[in-house]
Amino acid sequence: MGAGARGEPDAVVSCRRPGFGWGIAHLRVLVLYRAWTSSVPTTTRERRSMQAIERSVSIGLLIAGICAAGAVGCKDQQKCDEALSTARKAMQDDFLDMALARQWREHAGKLCGAGPELQALDKAILDKEAAIQKAIEDKAKAEAEAGKKAMDKAAAVWAKYDKLDDKERDKDALKKHDKRARKLTSGLTPEYAKQVDSYNKAQFKKRQKDLKK
Repeated sequence: MGAGARGEPDAVVSCRRPGFGWGIAHLRVLVLYRAWTSSVPTTTRERRSMQAIERSVSIGLLIAGICAAGAVGCKDQQKCDEALSTARKAMQDDFLDMALARQWREHAGKLCGAGPELQALDKAILDKEAAIQKAIEDKAKAEAEAGKKAMDKAAAVWAKYDKLDDKERDKDALKKHDKRARKLTSGLTPEYAKQVDSYNKAQFKKRQKDLKK
């Protein structure tokens, strides 16, 4: 079993045997032949000749049956193992491509057939996808909490400025508190950093107007 340039599985080679179609053709001939001979008077010699032909066709049908049975149970264990292994490699953290893992799982299904091998792989894929989804949700939750925490701290900075005496609330004090509040965006995602920054700008402008009065 090979893989394409991007690691996708190649098309599965069919396990059907050429003898199957050959046997079916002979079956049709045998049916037509018997229908014809049953209506035609024959001598002993002719009957023996016909029986020989029938035996030849019967052998062909036997071969076809064997080939058909082989096609149903066809399984290349080496290619099956390779497909299973490639699907699992696609789920490793240093490569992680779940779409590719599922492509190889489908390919393995065609090569391996139903069994514990595929059941184990299906469970591994579902567990990995669940773990990935949980990690995404946990990360989003942590980012949101960090954004809220930064916003609360920024509000505390401006509240501290507002508590200063009238004489202490000057341009230098305003700049000092503004600088402290702006530092709180460090480490935030762009979305939450923008929210905190917008909040700080609005608070700064509001207090700057108060100083000009």
